[in-house]
Amino acid sequence: MTATPPVHKRLIICCDGTWNDADSEDASPSNVTRISRLFSLACDDGSVQIVNYQSGVGTGSNTADTLLGGAFGIGVAERVRDAYYFLAQNYMPGDDIILIGFSRGAFTARSVAGLIGQIGLLTREGMEDFYPIFEDMESWNKPSYKDPFPTRPFPDKPTGPLAAPLYRQKLADLGMTRPDVPVKAIAVWDTVGSLGIPQTALMHKLHLQPSAKWYQFFDTSLAPSMLHAFQALALDEVRPPFAPAVWELGDNNKTDLRQCWFPGDHSNVGGGKPDQGMADITLAWMMDQLASVGVEFDPEAVGHYIGQIEEWYRKHPSEKRWASREIYEQFKPVRPWALGAITGSKNFVYKFAGQLTRTPGTYHQVDPVSLQPKETYLNTTNESIHPSVRVRIAAEGLGLNDKGTYDAPALRHWSYRDGGWDYTGNENIKVRRLPEAEIGPFGQQLLQARKSEQLFGLQLKQ
Repeated sequence: MTATPPVHKRLIICCDGTWNDADSEDASPSNVTRISRLFSLACDDGSVQIVNYQSGVGTGSNTADTLLGGAFGIGVAERVRDAYYFLAQNYMPGDDIILIGFSRGAFTARSVAGLIGQIGLLTREGMEDFYPIFEDMESWNKPSYKDPFPTRPFPDKPTGPLAAPLYRQKLADLGMTRPDVPVKAIAVWDTVGSLGIPQTALMHKLHLQPSAKWYQFFDTSLAPSMLHAFQALALDEVRPPFAPAVWELGDNNKTDLRQCWFPGDHSNVGGGKPDQGMADITLAWMMDQLASVGVEFDPEAVGHYIGQIEEWYRKHPSEKRWASREIYEQFKPVRPWALGAITGSKNFVYKFAGQLTRTPGTYHQVDPVSLQPKETYLNTTNESIHPSVRVRIAAEGLGLNDKGTYDAPALRHWSYRDGGWDYTGNENIKVRRLPEAEIGPFGQQLLQARKSEQLFGLQLKQ
């Protein structure tokens, strides 16, 4: 009897952001929650898509869990282990791995991809020693480390900065890992902090946040095993601990990297605010990126999500005129494409951290030990600016917290010209023009549903 060939699977891990939970009735869903509900389960080519959703840290049932997990990142390591475990148990050769995340969920997704790059994907035999392996990886660069498992998963283990490839090869020789498993795509909204986790002096002073050394164990850089990497970045996030963790391509790294800047703060871009107008745009952009590498979405579910925001605007009309008088009179009370509210965080933990305007195109590499910026700029970042930035400025949309007219402070050293943004500042950067991103099929569908095609052609005054 001929055995039935295994069905090709697309394993999709969705890691939600801080305080976000798909089952919560108290808050607007993040883009991770929303996209997790939009995937087709059975694809046109006969493959299946299996979605594993993880709630954000700080979504426990009591106040202490919410504050400690949400503000200080407690529970992140557990999320990383859980996601990795799911993949190790379900992956078969030929399957696609898709990692998706927002905020600390983006850190989780990037860390899982890093684990796969460092040690491969453990077999079921290897997973029996997952905890000792996890401990070894955390301690490779600690000369004083005393191994509590000296013979697990094997004796005479390598240590030091070159330990990873030697350790991975030994695991492979023992049949404990699959060493060359690619990550088909990693898609994240606004990873923040030098290592993907916000750090503040207050947190460290109160001993409520693990040290930076603890986070250094997690590799969130782009590994060659990541075939495609997409990141949506927030132009208007001003909290210093939330500086963006912009990816760069290392030498000989062939990863297809796409990073795009959008109007809004951290949660406007990642979703979770009552007004999801801007989050809809970043969600459509991310869906277009994933669809370009084979991920399939349910058309009926997509149509339902696109229609939700118009009803919300009719129930919650703005007290302020949110565009030029002509555009406002044409669309009111529904804010059209690119003109949704952008609102800053009111979280008390970050209230006293001050403000820091983001700087697209000019970020520096960060020393992994001191976490301080180096003189060297990031290498190849493949950044672009979304057309919604141009449209919001040209339509005289409102600024942060609906105050003043939007002028994209993060782009004060960039000038729009002929479909892109030219650098006009004084820094000696290599890439002096950021292209305007293209609108894909889902972006076009959203634009048409919002009856905003005419706005798309608005140009900035020179």
